[in-house]
Amino acid sequence: MATSYEEITSILDRNGIKWADDAKLGVVRTGSSTQKYVDGDGDLNVQIAIQVLEDGEYVKFFVFNGYRVPPGTAEAAAFRAFLEVQWKTNLVRFEYDATDGEVRPSVELPLEDSPITERQVLRCLGGLVRVMDDWHEFVAAALGPGGVPAAKAPRQAAAAGEETPQAVAEPVAQWTAGQPGTAAERARAMLAAMTGEQIDELIMMLMRLKAKEEGEA
Repeated sequence: MATSYEEITSILDRNGIKWADDAKLGVVRTGSSTQKYVDGDGDLNVQIAIQVLEDGEYVKFFVFNGYRVPPGTAEAAAFRAFLEVQWKTNLVRFEYDATDGEVRPSVELPLEDSPITERQVLRCLGGLVRVMDDWHEFVAAALGPGGVPAAKAPRQAAAAGEETPQAVAEPVAQWTAGQPGTAAERARAMLAAMTGEQIDELIMMLMRLKAKEEGEA
């Protein structure tokens, strides 16, 4: 067996990430607060499920009811938006259930005979949270009346097809509002120089800090 729920939850524990065992669905649930993404209940929150398949040789991370394509929606515009997100980002793909319109953003890892690593788990979780947040307004516009996506995608692909981290500089500038300009400039410059993997690790660090604060509250 390449991995198990016990191994994955121990990684979550070591990083201070809260989780819950959903025995009914056979998954481990975790999540994170968000800046832009709004779930079905209207909360700034994304719920992620982790599922171990094929005797531990295949692991899936996905968002339950990440989006829903309701009847009467301009499906072509909605699917085009999901495909554009998938084209311009790493890791994340989208699954569609035609019976009820559910769309699940997901990341899948074919481990085969290799053990899962801590960095893989954190990258998958952080990648899902980042894509859901970065692209929410773009996708929500496509799911709205008329099915017209936002005029400009929030994250452009680099020449080699890789994601660029510059898009995170704007929210960081908002977070640092009121601080001395030089500090804000340093923060923006730091984020602009970071790779996508480093940004994912930063997101996971913020998730751990939030979990610690909630535990102390």
